[in-house]
Amino acid sequence: MKSLTKSLTYKVVSRKAPVSSYSFVLHRFYNSSEIQEKHKPHHHTFKPHPHTYTHTHKSEDQNICGIPIVDATDGVFRPNEHEDVQVLVNNFTAPALALALRNRETTLQQAAVMLKNGDYEKLNHLLGPFLPENVQRRRIRNHSIDFTQPLTKREVHIIQRYMYRLPRQLYQPAPSRASVLIPLCNDNGVPSILFERRSGQVKYKHQVCFPGGMLDEGTDKTIVQTSLREAEEELGLSRDKVEVLGVLRCHWNEVAHITGIAVTPVVGFLGELSELKLDVNRDEVEEFFTVPIHTILEGDRWVENKIETPVFDDGNHLLWGLTAYILDKFRHDVLIKCSHQH
Repeated sequence: MKSLTKSLTYKVVSRKAPVSSYSFVLHRFYNSSEIQEKHKPHHHTFKPHPHTYTHTHKSEDQNICGIPIVDATDGVFRPNEHEDVQVLVNNFTAPALALALRNRETTLQQAAVMLKNGDYEKLNHLLGPFLPENVQRRRIRNHSIDFTQPLTKREVHIIQRYMYRLPRQLYQPAPSRASVLIPLCNDNGVPSILFERRSGQVKYKHQVCFPGGMLDEGTDKTIVQTSLREAEEELGLSRDKVEVLGVLRCHWNEVAHITGIAVTPVVGFLGELSELKLDVNRDEVEEFFTVPIHTILEGDRWVENKIETPVFDDGNHLLWGLTAYILDKFRHDVLIKCSHQH
């Protein structure tokens, strides 16, 4: 166990150790001769290695403190280290990553204490979930959504998880703020998104849009409340019927370029549409309709370019401008990622 002690001590103390080192420690533990001899009880002295407090980069022969590094690791999400880091940076907020690092450090320190005390049974229980076969077993669990089937609590929870993973954007003060609701629902059992067509009595006459409007500082305590209030005013959609799943993170500069207003999209789930009693405000809304999510995911229904906002055509309605921009961002950042076709 001497070599394991040396490697584990290095990982616990060195704050700059690579992520893959955790799998290295695990491999060394489960392949040590002492562990394979049925965990024979004996007194073990835990002595720090003299190079413990000095970070050593991977050398050309892939050694740390003279101990070979295991090349084959599963990483956090991807075996390839560069791809793994990109997934973490692009899909998780800084607080989430900090908490995960804190939890990982706690696990390593607990493992070090168990090793020092010779508690191999507890160490096996602690590190067992990180064995390659257990990692793979967790990853093949079905965390995707079939958007041809009704949305249940399970699917809504998956969407919410992807919403939480979206990287946050830095807040930028704006003279005018607004919010829209992206209303997910089941339309006769078909997962769909609800849209409005504006009436001829309001700005942007007869255009397709999401329910939403301007922030009322005297009424709305949060920007989420803005979207819920506007949906209630326009569609008669009671606020307690909307399960808020999160905020879609948009690039403020792109949104401001389209509208000149800082618009925050809020994603909500309405349940089965036929069970809701909607009271449409005809002064503002000409009609409302739904588009199946599986149709929104069809790439050939989109026209995209690098200069203008995308355009979406479901065969009956044409979406462009800010509405198409928000829908396309929701499609790429959430729907495609949690689709079983991804």
